[in-house]
Amino acid sequence: MKKVLSSLLLTSVTITMFGQVVYNENFDALTIGNLTTDITGATAGQNGWYSIAQTTATNSAVSNFQVINSDATHQKALQITGSNGTAGIKAAYKGDIALSWSSRTSGNNVIQYELDFYTGATTTSTNQSSVYFNNVTGSGSTAVSKTLAGFSFNHNTRTPLLSFYMDPCIALANPIYCNAPATYPPGNYTLSFTDASNQTYTLPANTWVKVGFSYNFTSGEVKFKIVNADGTVGVDQTYQGAAAGLAPTSSYVAINPRSSSTQTTNTVAATAAFDNLKLSFVPTSNFLGVKEDNSKTIVKKIALYPNPATDVLNIKADSKINSVSVVDISGKKVNVRLEDNKVNVRSLPAGTYLINVETKDGISTEKFIKK
Repeated sequence: MKKVLSSLLLTSVTITMFGQVVYNENFDALTIGNLTTDITGATAGQNGWYSIAQTTATNSAVSNFQVINSDATHQKALQITGSNGTAGIKAAYKGDIALSWSSRTSGNNVIQYELDFYTGATTTSTNQSSVYFNNVTGSGSTAVSKTLAGFSFNHNTRTPLLSFYMDPCIALANPIYCNAPATYPPGNYTLSFTDASNQTYTLPANTWVKVGFSYNFTSGEVKFKIVNADGTVGVDQTYQGAAAGLAPTSSYVAINPRSSSTQTTNTVAATAAFDNLKLSFVPTSNFLGVKEDNSKTIVKKIALYPNPATDVLNIKADSKINSVSVVDISGKKVNVRLEDNKVNVRSLPAGTYLINVETKDGISTEKFIKK
């Protein structure tokens, strides 16, 4: 996808005590109907929004991007209709994120996105909705795109997904990735999640959920959260990405024609809605605040202390700890012993480590620092 920007296009940035809000769009001030007047990204539509759709693909028109009346709570929202084939991405964006990033206030090194997402009706469509920001270098066939952080939703399986650029050996701290470097190199990966019954976590049809994700420019850390319609937390995870130091160059709200390149047929277009889109630059992630005592996280939160640690790392968990394993930042496993929820780290060299803590609720991966 190539976006075309007018030389006069600037992104309005609001400075708050919590950082900078690049845009905060609830669509309520917009007019019901087409969001834009063209699908080439050449002309701004309502409130500075642009749309892009593959003009040679079926079902590509400005009517794919609609400002609609939603419900009493959300009022107006953006609705995007996907492709009824295996080609033809539909994407909307607002402003020049690269320009905003380059002029951000010093210290605001975390970019985060918050939104309300409507899952839509049950469908056989292979379409996949996405909201993401990425780093793109080069152009055409030589372009390299790294997803810094992004939320996706598979309309057929109703599965919410997290995408980001990572080294799976380090981010997931799983030896299977470390033992096959030729098969699992650093790259763009997509993660699904499991529920309390160890089943794939899915979202119900025709439901609004809250989604938040962030990317730390300094550390590469990626955070992801989904808040269910009843206010409970469905996903709340942190991972070590491999894109530290890469600046965002673009951000899109999109529907891809298919969730996998191996899918060869599709005749149904999915529809999704988005509201309360908030893109911010902040010093630390602060999206979707929910009181922990009212949440139901999929993987129980693990607390480590002291962190940084010198001699002993204490682990606090909601369930009995069955086992632990530790890898260094390169993915190499190091020997540690668990005794009474304590790990002796005295012999470890100073540095950053990832610890896998296994309980009956699953495996949680946390980061700690050895001084």
